[in-house]
Amino acid sequence: MNILKAIANAGLLIVLAGCQAPKTETGPTSTGAIPSTSVVLTPANGSPDPVYANLPPNKAQALSHDLTGTGIEYTNNVATQPNPVAAALRALSDCEQARAARATASSACEIRRKDDILIHSTAELTNGLAANRPALLWRLSTADAPDKPTANVYIAGSIHVLKPTLQAPPSYTQALAESDTLVFEIDETLLPAEQMQSLIQRYGNLPNEQTLAELMSAADYANIINYTTRLGVPEALISRMKPAMLLLQVGVLEYISMGYLPQHGVESVFRAKKGKRNLIALETMEQQLAAATALPLTLQTELLLETIAAIDTANLEISELVRAWLAGDTQHLDVLFNGNADASPAAKQWMDDLLAKRNIGMAAGVIELLKSTESHFILVGAAHLVGDNSVLALLEQEGVTATRLSHNSLTPATP
Repeated sequence: MNILKAIANAGLLIVLAGCQAPKTETGPTSTGAIPSTSVVLTPANGSPDPVYANLPPNKAQALSHDLTGTGIEYTNNVATQPNPVAAALRALSDCEQARAARATASSACEIRRKDDILIHSTAELTNGLAANRPALLWRLSTADAPDKPTANVYIAGSIHVLKPTLQAPPSYTQALAESDTLVFEIDETLLPAEQMQSLIQRYGNLPNEQTLAELMSAADYANIINYTTRLGVPEALISRMKPAMLLLQVGVLEYISMGYLPQHGVESVFRAKKGKRNLIALETMEQQLAAATALPLTLQTELLLETIAAIDTANLEISELVRAWLAGDTQHLDVLFNGNADASPAAKQWMDDLLAKRNIGMAAGVIELLKSTESHFILVGAAHLVGDNSVLALLEQEGVTATRLSHNSLTPATP
């Protein structure tokens, strides 16, 4: 299991808030059977680009499509950037500037190539998906008030980082329109930046002047430094960082290098749509950080090393994850997060800390919201809503009924 999938889904919004990207001027293999609600993700496919191929690293290509029916694709290439993250951000910036100056309408820009890796396009990620498919959205009700028309409670699955070209289902916006409050896992705006960084340092730094190098062999440490330096993270910034925190930080940077940005994640988009609604949090920043770093240091180190060793497959697994979310494919998401029997003990325990244990507190918070006379729209990482120990499963054990809703409307989804 590639742990990078958890970063986009397990709800570590505090890490996204605290992680700053560097500033700048063959296809995936399924980990389980894909049910009929989804269409198998085919390999990323693109015509050879000899101009781009001859550019030196660090390079990236951003793409925008003409929207007037001509079929024209506009590309912007950059090369010799400080690192892959800077390359992606520069390519997107150049592409958007060219798009703004263009006389004809064109789509938002997305990263198509990261060095020599072809990234799945939005068209490939959405190809073949039915318009009337289920969304990762449920209307919740209780036995004592199964039909509360004036106090609906909706819960939806989020991805915390997305391409500018990808959006949540329209039914999410419709659910928000019917709600009095917006509910996130955390509200990272509650604390000033100084207090937030203080929390990150308290939970993210090693104790007693211990260093990252002391937790592993010299060869493993050299590999870590080589990898993080390529990403644009100098050794001085990570020398005292806990392995789990480093994993989360570089995970976000891997997403950014593929064009998946926190500002286009579902929470960021819906925060902008909040209007005058109150924002409620199910957890605190400190709770999230404690969960992320609870793993013993020996297991954190093992997890960091095994994840970076498999980093070459990250782009494929991320595309598969996003495809499953877009498809509303709960069965495949369950396989991705909970169905890997070959996962290491470190990965299994970390996922238990990030998902199963936190789900208990989240479910309790949702039950309290169900007692309210207000309507609520709840957004949590999609991984919290699939599997035997999910928030939905825990709610059902408490007598809550969850009605699955459609992608395009708030009508019940067709099984």
